[in-house]
Amino acid sequence: MVGIGTRLLPKSNRSLLAVQDDRRHPGQKVVHRVWRYFASERERWTVDLSGKRGRPAADADEVSGAALAVNDDYGNVFLRLACDRKFNFGNDDQTRVSAGLRF
Repeated sequence: MVGIGTRLLPKSNRSLLAVQDDRRHPGQKVVHRVWRYFASERERWTVDLSGKRGRPAADADEVSGAALAVNDDYGNVFLRLACDRKFNFGNDDQTRVSAGLRF
């Protein structure tokens, strides 16, 4: 894993993160581009755009896909919508809605 980020822009931070997993030789690589915007002291928006390439197993065909996740954090409450193509390096796509409390 390697990453870089900045907080130089007002009310936001940006980061780029690359993750590679090759423990069982699937050649899985994921790159995340993340933007966090601090709308107020209590509210934060996060946009995570990622791309992936690799195989679910060493002997499987390579797949590639992209994902987009958008979070709204307000105080200790959050709502997240995520659309993930080739979920878990398989052939399925997944859309998720999550809500919860941070503590």
